[in-house]
Amino acid sequence: MDFAMQILERNGMTSDLASHIVEEKEKHYISHHSFELYLGVNELIDVLKENGYLLGVVSAGSGKRLLNSEISSNLLESFDVKITGDMVAQGKPAPEPYLKAAEFLKVLPKMQKIVH
Repeated sequence: MDFAMQILERNGMTSDLASHIVEEKEKHYISHHSFELYLGVNELIDVLKENGYLLGVVSAGSGKRLLNSEISSNLLESFDVKITGDMVAQGKPAPEPYLKAAEFLKVLPKMQKIVH
């Protein structure tokens, strides 16, 4: 959201208007996009957790979007950290959200395995 705010403010829009535009975009996205897991993802997550892996999810979307998505709350609870676009200045594909996840998980970034 910070990036969107900067662009809008640079073009003479107030921060209130910029916030309103970003909120409307989020509402539109949530109501017009669905999310489906690939076959076997739930089982893979279970196996990884059973074997002691720390898991994180990095999303370009907002925390609100992630929580309001069709992903079950049980699945989200499987992740040890959730990093969303509104938690970082530079979202994916920049390294910042992945580095933040490593920091929260207390692991070295080079130890991360990223699955898209």
